[in-house]
Amino acid sequence: MVRVPSHERDESGDFACVPNDQGVAQASCGSTEFPFVPLSLCNDDGAFGSKAVALAQISRIAEVPPGYVLNSSWVEAFTKSEGDISHIVQSLSSKLRFADFLAVRSSAIDEDLASGSKAGKYESNIILNKDLKLDRSIRHVVESLSVTHGGVIVQAVPMPTVSGVLVSFRNSTPAPIVIEANWGLCSYVTEGLAGVDRFMIDDEDRITTRIMGYKRHQYLPLGPGVMLASVERSCTGISSLTSGQIWKLLALRRNLTPIFGAHIDIEWTFSKKNVLYALQARLATT
Repeated sequence: MVRVPSHERDESGDFACVPNDQGVAQASCGSTEFPFVPLSLCNDDGAFGSKAVALAQISRIAEVPPGYVLNSSWVEAFTKSEGDISHIVQSLSSKLRFADFLAVRSSAIDEDLASGSKAGKYESNIILNKDLKLDRSIRHVVESLSVTHGGVIVQAVPMPTVSGVLVSFRNSTPAPIVIEANWGLCSYVTEGLAGVDRFMIDDEDRITTRIMGYKRHQYLPLGPGVMLASVERSCTGISSLTSGQIWKLLALRRNLTPIFGAHIDIEWTFSKKNVLYALQARLATT
């Protein structure tokens, strides 16, 4: 199944006025002045890093938040000069003006590979879409890439309702498939914080166990970036996922199996318009 790249459409309605870059977005490394390309067109690990290439592959099958990638040649040159990048920052901020918040993420050449995910080794931030904050975040991510090779991803952040991870385990312990979820941003789950919901699923995609956490807190994109917020009392004890949303997650896993294999680790979010976005996927290491 082939999909039109995310930056050329707005089926979800989560982002208004998504620009069409078809005329300038080539599967190259971008120009010298503006060394970035749409995320959906990244096709070379050496030029853009493995995470960006994986997200580009996912975007042909599923919804991925739109974004752009600064190429590895620019990152390498910037680490040596650390000059003015205001023209790049202003261009990226303008292209992503439909998003109130942006995710600035590393995409190292050795990130999210079968040999190990390198999770947490490199920098990643969610910020308000303002030039000064974007400038600082790009610099921080580049600094974290100084010992390796890769690009920098700048993505729009969908306003989340519920997010989490789906893991299809190699050893079927504690279950073949486990989904963990909480209200708000995915980082609350990936940080391993207590109180999240857990769903155990068998090989035939049947839910065998539901463990409802007491979800008192969530991370939300608020103010200058990410803030810890209280969950409404009426939502603390109820399931964060509906059966329909779980079905969508299992369908996403099946659709991504040809790319990543049967054992996969997916980070995801449902937006306020109930659109499922894939935030990241990699081969499961457990």
